[in-house]
Amino acid sequence: MTGALEHIISRTEADFLHNGGDDYRLKVQMLTDLGFLEKEFKTGSISPDKVLAAVDVFRHELALPGTIPVSQIKQVQQVYGKSANQKLLEIAVDVDEGIRFQRLPDFGTQNLQTRIIHCRLSLLGLYQGLVASPWSAFSYSALEKAALFAGRTNLETMNLLADLEQYTSAFLKASGYKNPLVVFESETKEPIPEYTGAFKRQLRRDLRNYDTVFDNLDDQLFFRRDHKVNGDYLDKLSKAEINRFLLRLIQVHQWMAGAYDGLLDGEFGPITIESLLEIISQYNGEERKDVKTDKVLVRITGTTFLFNAVHFLIRYSEESLAQDRTLETLQILSRNISEAQASDQQVFEINFQSEVEIIQKGEHVPPENRNGLFPRIFTGARIFFKKLFRVARRLFRWIVDQVKKGIHFIRNMIRMIYAFLKEAAIHFINGVKFLLGKLPVSTQRERTYFAYTRFDIDKDVVSLLNEHHGNLIADHLRNVNQMVHSMHFSLAMIIFLFKTLKASLVAPIPVAWPVFVIKMVIAFKKVIDQYKLVLTA
Repeated sequence: MTGALEHIISRTEADFLHNGGDDYRLKVQMLTDLGFLEKEFKTGSISPDKVLAAVDVFRHELALPGTIPVSQIKQVQQVYGKSANQKLLEIAVDVDEGIRFQRLPDFGTQNLQTRIIHCRLSLLGLYQGLVASPWSAFSYSALEKAALFAGRTNLETMNLLADLEQYTSAFLKASGYKNPLVVFESETKEPIPEYTGAFKRQLRRDLRNYDTVFDNLDDQLFFRRDHKVNGDYLDKLSKAEINRFLLRLIQVHQWMAGAYDGLLDGEFGPITIESLLEIISQYNGEERKDVKTDKVLVRITGTTFLFNAVHFLIRYSEESLAQDRTLETLQILSRNISEAQASDQQVFEINFQSEVEIIQKGEHVPPENRNGLFPRIFTGARIFFKKLFRVARRLFRWIVDQVKKGIHFIRNMIRMIYAFLKEAAIHFINGVKFLLGKLPVSTQRERTYFAYTRFDIDKDVVSLLNEHHGNLIADHLRNVNQMVHSMHFSLAMIIFLFKTLKASLVAPIPVAWPVFVIKMVIAFKKVIDQYKLVLTA
């Protein structure tokens, strides 16, 4: 069994810990989103040294009262070790289970709280200033606008924006049903159907409890003949302030669903349209769903389109009520892999690993800068897997068959699983090495002074110190305690793995690698849930 473990460790390190450590691109994105690298990004002057300096400023502001509790910071450090800074950044920018605050900032305040609120408002296109700017009248005005759209107080809205599912549900009730349609211009070449009465009939069904809203649109927008609409009223709709906000909100949800990886700019270009068609197709593929394109997205003229936004706001609101589907989705995928033919398992492994290699290559380069913006990577697993769950039973087949349509969606799904997998691999490897006595702790000062401690589950602890220097012993004890605390987490994860893989580890034929990979991810998610940490989950 020891040989099987060592083989698994070796392969896991080779396949999933390519260069290890943080995702540089994601770290730059999050630091820029929070304003720590905002100016450097706009001037194209980001360097590794500036990233390190920005992390130091972030950690300084994080330590101030009023953001993340000290106990949670310590838990993150214990579980994630060297990757703790990236995980703390993810918590700060999270719009899935984000940080909540007790009060609004005072005017003139500039700290991590104001950065986080500015970041959330910028995401929805409501705040145009620098994220690092002090809290001002511009900040307050943007928050008021978000509150007006959601029908809530400013304080409630500030915290609703920590969970965009809940904010969208509030927006639907307060404003969405009153503004069910959006108009946009696009140069897309995608085959989108011309307007017919099917679009109006679907809108009537979506507004069945809002007859006055539908009757007004029926009188002013829709002509009696199915193939015509009132162009003047359409132009009026397109110029309404809420029209652009709705476009941005829909685009943000496409991003959270993993179907969109372009710029979050409220512009419905070819990539956004492609993501919409993809989501429409996914909804239409569900049982008892009837979301044909001509009922929700139609062409009015060559470049003018009409979109039934309320139809999707209703679905987003329904998704917000669902439980976290992460484990269910992963378990369905695991079951599909386990039950598949060996040849399909092999193809799945090859295709999955090829996508992981693409993701790994992108981890070590800064984000692409286009017109002062960059495509964002979404890290909120809870929302992502709720949206992913509707196609969970098709994921294995999509990867085996290398479905070309929706490749961005599949790659984002693999990227999210890989994010879990990389963390799981680190803890699994460290835990097993600790058990086998192969994970020493060392502390060094000025290249000359060092302390060394090695644990062995069957032997005594060995500690070496060549010469005392300053705080070397105290620092080394902190490192040792850090390792011991981290091992509690690692060992808990190994217990979950052994429960599911014990028979396979001692079997004559080893467990299929794709099955092991997904089992490891599931084990990691279970341990995270057990520790009740708001991290990647």
